[in-house]
Amino acid sequence: MSYPAVVLSKARGAVLQQNPQKPYPPTPGPDEVLIRNVAVASNPKDWKLSKVGVFEGIEGNDVAGYVEAVGANVKEFKKGDRVGAFTKMATNNTYGAYQTHSVSPSWTTFQLGPNTSFESAATLPLAVMTAAIGLFRKIGLVEPTPDGKPNPKAQGQAVLVWGASSSVGAYAVQLAHLAGYKVIGIAGAGADLAKSLGATFVVDYRSPDVRGAIKSAIASVGLPLVGAFDAHADKSGSTASYTELAQALQPRGGIVTVVLNVPKKAAAELPKSVQVPWTGVGSAHLQGPKGDAEFARRWFHQLAKWVDQGIFKPNVVKVVPGGLAGVREGLGLMEAGKVSGVKLVYRIDETPKGKL
Repeated sequence: MSYPAVVLSKARGAVLQQNPQKPYPPTPGPDEVLIRNVAVASNPKDWKLSKVGVFEGIEGNDVAGYVEAVGANVKEFKKGDRVGAFTKMATNNTYGAYQTHSVSPSWTTFQLGPNTSFESAATLPLAVMTAAIGLFRKIGLVEPTPDGKPNPKAQGQAVLVWGASSSVGAYAVQLAHLAGYKVIGIAGAGADLAKSLGATFVVDYRSPDVRGAIKSAIASVGLPLVGAFDAHADKSGSTASYTELAQALQPRGGIVTVVLNVPKKAAAELPKSVQVPWTGVGSAHLQGPKGDAEFARRWFHQLAKWVDQGIFKPNVVKVVPGGLAGVREGLGLMEAGKVSGVKLVYRIDETPKGKL
């Protein structure tokens, strides 16, 4: 039997192949789950890692489908369960999403409720965990209550989110809003989306005076800022997003957490009162005191329930035609900056059958 998979390389980009790894399907480890994928999704790092040669192989880490097998230590899942999962990044082909079967740690796998589609579930894993770790572990915001209600300790405080309509940013806006914070978003064409998810004000990053626009929004909210989430962490026009967020926190200072590491030279030029810790979502796969495995387990289960109850909204799904054959096109659109306000998802059963 043949199994299609997309292999990414620096030289060739994303190429659909038959049987690129053997034996197949892979066998899950003692604490892992094997998933038969129904829908998988893309993230910007998928094309970036192969482009610079950091990882070449089967990548992608957002999957949703049916449990096919479980490891010896796994008790909470069984064959046939409908699940979503955040697989290990840039590790080996076993964990890649762009194939018919993927292995995932059990603690980053979550049950899907009856109201949650596989396509919607595939938008969650990497992006929603990045948002949760950034807000609650890096900045240290208080969490919403278990039933998705505002935390009284968040009352009277505000937070900034740059890239508020991006996949990660949209989740950060929702989580901060659910926790009870006033959210000031910075976005472009996706301003309406950010507002619909809970942002009180949305500043257009394309403004000729974005710094002044942010200050005006802060003044309108009239509440102290307790931190900022940079879901962009790159240049927007002539300025770096984290630079503008650092200035917005002045004179009090605080934390601007970023999804891309700030170069040491650039960090040294920021106000001394501002810290710019990197939110590395890979910590969700690490167990022990230096990892966020238990945090991830708890939050994935909580978010899955909220999504099914309609309390929390997945990213807007854009299905790319052709299943795995569409991955090359999808990653190309992301690289060209032509994806905004949506998550690119691929249905495995739409992949062309037969010889590729």
